[in-house]
Amino acid sequence: KHINMKHLKSTLLTLVALLCSTVASAYSFNVDGIFYNITNSYDDLTVEVTFESDINGIYNSYSGDVVIPATVTYDNKVYKVTKIGSCAFRNSNTLTSVVISESVTSIEILAFLGCNSLTSIVLPEGVTRIGDSAFGGCSSLTEVDLSSFDTSKVTNVRAMFSGCAFLGELDLSSFDMSNVQDRKHMFMDCPTGFKWQHLLH
Repeated sequence: KHINMKHLKSTLLTLVALLCSTVASAYSFNVDGIFYNITNSYDDLTVEVTFESDINGIYNSYSGDVVIPATVTYDNKVYKVTKIGSCAFRNSNTLTSVVISESVTSIEILAFLGCNSLTSIVLPEGVTRIGDSAFGGCSSLTEVDLSSFDTSKVTNVRAMFSGCAFLGELDLSSFDMSNVQDRKHMFMDCPTGFKWQHLLH
């Protein structure tokens, strides 16, 4: 049966809007222009990077070059940054680059969706979870630094770079895909003929 891709994409965008609306909530605090939600305030003090939001829904104000720290101090407590939350940077149209600290272990669903000015990102070794469409629609993304990224513990790369229309040569020859359970649409709507092609088979 023929699949109408335009209809499929329209449906996906609608689902994205609904999902991000459901996760929209007031952030716990803001330090140096980065918004955080406290995920554990007891034994292990941890936070996730999130977005600025109001009663009208998601409002992203991230721009330029962003460095996500390993720890952040708030109210005389030091929190470890372990996660980039769902939709955290979604549609941050003036965000150009992101460096993620080694403390981050999870990049949640749609984290960087539609960041159409994002040109480069560095993935650290510690990341073991990548949500669906984490970098989907990052149409200006040309450089992804995977040199420190340990893929052996990653189980999902579904639609990871879908819609990254200008993604250049990406050498994934050392990618350990042995534990990946879902790789569908990993490079959907990306240029063809680069070193990542063998991962699609």
